[in-house]
Amino acid sequence: MSSWFDALEEKGLAAVEWPYPVRYGVENEVDADVLVLGGGPAGCMAAIAAARTGARVVLVDKGHPKRSGGGGVDHWLNTPNPCSPITAEECVDWEFESYNGYVNGLSRYIASREGYDTLLEIEQIGGKIRDTDDEFKGAPFRDEKTKFLFAYDYENKFVFRVWGTTFKPAMYNECKRLGVQIFTKVMVTSLLTAAGGWSDRGQCTHRRILHVQGKSNCPLPVIQHRQLALFIGADRTTLLFSQRRERRPGNSVEGRR
Repeated sequence: MSSWFDALEEKGLAAVEWPYPVRYGVENEVDADVLVLGGGPAGCMAAIAAARTGARVVLVDKGHPKRSGGGGVDHWLNTPNPCSPITAEECVDWEFESYNGYVNGLSRYIASREGYDTLLEIEQIGGKIRDTDDEFKGAPFRDEKTKFLFAYDYENKFVFRVWGTTFKPAMYNECKRLGVQIFTKVMVTSLLTAAGGWSDRGQCTHRRILHVQGKSNCPLPVIQHRQLALFIGADRTTLLFSQRRERRPGNSVEGRR
């Protein structure tokens, strides 16, 4: 037996035919201001932030943004907030000690400093972060005034218990409401460059590949974009690269730093 097909033939079975047409030679051309790679919590929040500025946003995800990338998180870690005396600096110090220094201090500081505001933002778009049904009223880990639930350290209260299964659907719905164009089940494996940023094929025009990983045999959409967002966590997005669109004879878009 050398293949799965041989095994089926040996048992007198036939392979199920794929019911949809496979169009490997077809390219979808999409024009956007911001391209976000990955539709997890960070990617969705990046798309939302960009779309709120009026940008035309494309979000590409190897799964489906409604559930992909941490769709069931139940804790929001190391987050200073009005109920806690802990600072962002103390959270970073604690992580350094816990992980023997194997921590990106800058990214963790940003996450700690801005995590609470992001939680409130997620609540505004439909995520549940409080015990609004009073299910745990009177519990030692509940703050009665805010109805927040905390974990581990009930005195310092810097780790939230949240209803994480509500987060990704809320983010996805907000992306749709804002008009973000979403490509699901597409694994981005590369961004084409040529001659210092210009691609003769007119596909992704940029000077640098910021982040590429993964494998896929799926056909990719062709996306022309002006900005590429690179993010490190669900808390905030840092825009690392921006382009100005100009016309060039014989080509549709030129990217310049």
